[in-house]
Amino acid sequence: MIWASAALELKSRLAAEAGHYNAAETSIQQAITQLEHHFPESKQREKAKLYEARAAVRRQNHHYADAEKDYQHVLQLFGVQQRNRRIPDNTVTDALHGLAACYRAQGNTDTAVDCYVQAVENDYLVQQLIVSKESNYYNSQHARSLLYEALNFLWGEYENASNDRPSLALKMLWITELSKGRQLLLEIDRTRHWQRDSSDNQQAAFARLRYLYEEIALEKDSAQLRSLKEQVKDIALQFQLSENYFDKQFSAPKIDRFQSALEKSSGNNDLISWLMADSSRFYSFTCHKGKLTACRSGDTVVVKQQLPAFIQTYFRQGPAAYDNDPAAYRATAARILTSLIPDVSRLSAGNWIISPDALLYGLPVDALISGNDFIAAKKNCSYTYTFLLNTLDYTDSKDKAGITIFSKTKHTRPLPDLPYASDEQRKISRHFCTSVKENDQATEIAFLEAMNTPAVLHIATHAVADSGQQPYLVLSQPITLDKLQYTTTQCPLVFLSACQTASGKVITAEGMESLNKAFLSKGVKGVVAAQWQVDDAVMPQLSEAFYEELYRTHNPITALAQAKRKFLQTASLSRQNPWYWAPLNYTGVETSIFIRPRQPVAVWVISGILIAGALFLLIRFRARAMTLRKK
Repeated sequence: MIWASAALELKSRLAAEAGHYNAAETSIQQAITQLEHHFPESKQREKAKLYEARAAVRRQNHHYADAEKDYQHVLQLFGVQQRNRRIPDNTVTDALHGLAACYRAQGNTDTAVDCYVQAVENDYLVQQLIVSKESNYYNSQHARSLLYEALNFLWGEYENASNDRPSLALKMLWITELSKGRQLLLEIDRTRHWQRDSSDNQQAAFARLRYLYEEIALEKDSAQLRSLKEQVKDIALQFQLSENYFDKQFSAPKIDRFQSALEKSSGNNDLISWLMADSSRFYSFTCHKGKLTACRSGDTVVVKQQLPAFIQTYFRQGPAAYDNDPAAYRATAARILTSLIPDVSRLSAGNWIISPDALLYGLPVDALISGNDFIAAKKNCSYTYTFLLNTLDYTDSKDKAGITIFSKTKHTRPLPDLPYASDEQRKISRHFCTSVKENDQATEIAFLEAMNTPAVLHIATHAVADSGQQPYLVLSQPITLDKLQYTTTQCPLVFLSACQTASGKVITAEGMESLNKAFLSKGVKGVVAAQWQVDDAVMPQLSEAFYEELYRTHNPITALAQAKRKFLQTASLSRQNPWYWAPLNYTGVETSIFIRPRQPVAVWVISGILIAGALFLLIRFRARAMTLRKK
């Protein structure tokens, strides 16, 4: 009977696609009648899917009142009776989406706004039950289509509103950032669960999966690759079942907490968020001292033509284009800034926190021009994959952390050696308490141990982030995104001193598959990483200056910005080219990091002399006491 109902549902959908709405409704009605008759008290989910299908047919046929009743019945079958209750099921998301469209068509715009927001919120919960990459990509595209439709409608209401504009702007930014953060936030929640409930079974599964992913990265034979990938799927599924993954419901973010986090964060910072709606149009949101504004731009010349060419020419192809004509760079950079942030003159805070989207992940905002100078000269810029990271509970420690350095200077072809990595680790170790793992010591086992110590992790090596494979760090064994997925960490901060560690493949509605995002998904508060190739001579200077400023300010965002300013103040005109200093960015949340300085040799020498002197006096005192006793 279930199969027969499913066949009737498909028949109905095919008829509806052909525009035969009456025939479509007849078929779906037959399916509903059969299920209601044979399963009067059960099969609620199957019934809900059929009522949602009938509602969709009725909505396509412009019978909005009847469609609305069906969508409401779907929610009743799932028990979605209380306001704001969510169920991780696509049928519920589709019903909320359908209700929004019905209310919109009937002129009930306020309720339509609420239903669009609820649909995006419910889709966030659906994401946690999707485990395969293929299903995740498909669902992400569907989620982004829903977001575009919701934003388009909310924007129309925002433009026409007179009193409710702040509330509508908040809802637009809320669903934008919620959509951006779906995969990342759920992965952070899952990693925290692993840390709380660690078991031998978990560690064995992690070790096996990491081993298989390394084999996959090295294997060239297609048949063997298929076999390895099947093993990964089987072990991952068994692990998910053993941890009751499909029964868990991680806590969903709340809009009121999001609003509070925005207000708190925008007190000393300006918040900037972008969403690329298509190849020529984007939404921008700015929040200054709690005041949120929204803007929609259709500047096709800048977004579709100038911006991609600007990123490719000045940052991906090396320093030559800027050197040949700095004035052309500055003019284009200033024009791009005013196009992306129309109300940029309103933003006055010293810190900009930026939530990019699509190709904007590759744009170094602090290298744009404002008032004839680089943004970096005046602003501290940091990035986030979603402002919802600020709603998570991170604990700052005032304990002074050491720095664990992985430095790999020797590489096999085609990768060149990295002599600067030794210079970099020496500069850092000269001032701060470090533990260095160099060349053969930079093993995967040492890396995993370092991940689970509360020290800052600094990695100076090659990274590969081309389109042919997923990004990975080159240690004694490759550290790929898949390997990082099955790890935990206590590191408060990671510094990836390697090329393209903040670069990767942009996934629709999920941000960028990059190494810095992989570390953030493990719960690291912040990652310093590079968007393109780094210069061997510049990296040691920036790294040393960063840690000196971090020791002084305890703030990694400020520390990186100050390191760049210090470099610009002392560099030659040719080295002020942003290709040299702008690739590094900080992605994550605001946090405080305290690092341990290295005690100067003189202090150790003096301490040793004092201790030796004290021991000498103690020995003499005891010897004299013994002599007196004998007498």
